[in-house]
Amino acid sequence: MFDRKINLVVGLTTFDTQWLRVSVPALAKLRQKIMLIIYNDNPCVRVTRRQIRRLGYRGALRVINGDKNLGTMWARCRIADAVREMRRRPEWITFVDDDDILTNAVVPNVADNVFAVIQDSVEFHGRVADLLRISQCPGTINCMDENIVRTRPNVGFAGMIVRTSAMIYFADKMRDAWGAIAKIDAEYDFRPPADIAMWTLVQRAARQINPNATLIYMDGVNYVKNNLDAGAVKYGLTPNTGRGADARAARIIARYTELFDAASAA
Repeated sequence: MFDRKINLVVGLTTFDTQWLRVSVPALAKLRQKIMLIIYNDNPCVRVTRRQIRRLGYRGALRVINGDKNLGTMWARCRIADAVREMRRRPEWITFVDDDDILTNAVVPNVADNVFAVIQDSVEFHGRVADLLRISQCPGTINCMDENIVRTRPNVGFAGMIVRTSAMIYFADKMRDAWGAIAKIDAEYDFRPPADIAMWTLVQRAARQINPNATLIYMDGVNYVKNNLDAGAVKYGLTPNTGRGADARAARIIARYTELFDAASAA
């Protein structure tokens, strides 16, 4: 399925770098040949290549240390910028959060109009020690476990394998709308729905590039989320929960979409 050329970038965004003990060892277990690009969104600490090697990862690697806290969406856009600069740009990209686990990175042989591959995710409800054990042995996940809840399909951008052309196009257009989106985010006292927004807008970007663009679903689990909310530490904001949460998220995404379309038409 893969030749010697690296065909997949895994973009890992981190803030609390202690969580790299969860995400990186699992990436080291992948059988596929990947390029790992880490964007450190915490300007107060540095991530080094040596640190990542000590966690067991031996493949192609680039580490980017940001000079200010950007948030998930913009950190992923910086990773897309790094992919754009690569001399031999891989065709596919996927993203993982520092406190989650990517269990496989299989890219099937698909038609040119397929811009994304989605699978299932599981949310892990348990102890940090158990999460670390899963990170070391991703094959031990048991979806029948009462502490694991499976989502079919994973409606979120993390774990979605997408063509780099769509991601780079998305990043370019979002950069044009950056200031306006930041003003929207500042209106709320909870975290903006960055992951679901990217799920929506990258699909929109792909179909602006190719009106016939489509995605496919593979029946399998490739992403493990956890219910330990590290977001409050990262951004000082709680999740959008409670009564009316879905409606609030939908309104924010609709405003993002309007700005994205305006940037695309400019």
